Amino acid sequence: MSDLVDVLDIEDTVLCIDVSRSMARKDIASKSRLEIVKDALIDFILAKLKIDKRDRFSIVAFSTNAEIKLKLTNNKGEIIEAIKSLKPKGISGLGEGIAASLNILSHEILQEGQNVNRILVISDGKAWLGTIDPIKKAEMASQLGIIVDT
Repeated sequence: MSDLVDVLDIEDTVLCIDVSRSMARKDIASKSRLEIVKDALIDFILAKLKIDKRDRFSIVAFSTNAEIKLKLTNNKGEIIEAIKSLKPKGISGLGEGIAASLNILSHEILQEGQNVNRILVISDGKAWLGTIDPIKKAEMASQLGIIVDT
């Protein structure tokens, strides 16, 4: 496999996670929405890194504000620890979350250039608060070649 193909195969994914108070609700069994998300994300990370250990992940938690919990890394232990540390608070500001995710990846595009860049938005619903339009930020991501999944 050529070096170019190796570089193109690397995927940088920002996990943009809603940690608003509504994520504390317990809809299924005795687990909160956030606990279910954490379990699913850990399984996802383990599976993705088993396929390609070069893939990198970053974590952005959003509620009233967005906070970068982890910069891009492929360190499985750091990723899992950051996921486990998430706690519900505040009101959902989706636009702020996408904006913070976009900032991480746009910086990486300038540095790395060739990686596949993705924002995976995980939320339980409608954005209730925020000064940043999430649609405009998603459109900006698309213009930069960043995939936004929900």
